[in-house]
Amino acid sequence: MKHTKGRQKIEMMKVEAYRDRMATFSKRKSGIFKKMNEMITQCNVEMAFMVFTETGKLYTFANPSVEEALGRLKSPST
Repeated sequence: MKHTKGRQKIEMMKVEAYRDRMATFSKRKSGIFKKMNEMITQCNVEMAFMVFTETGKLYTFANPSVEEALGRLKSPST
């Protein structure tokens, strides 16, 4: 029988090493996109997410599209 501590809470802090930080970003980005897709499917909502890396690269995820989400921001329906 295994005796483990189970899931451990990890203190939130900046990952100092650039390479490690980019690996963490990539993994967490995938997780966020997966969770967003689940919410869209389960809750029948529209979502948009955009993030810029420290090098300025843009990553987006949206349903139905980023352009439509931005259009709704410019002229929200009531």
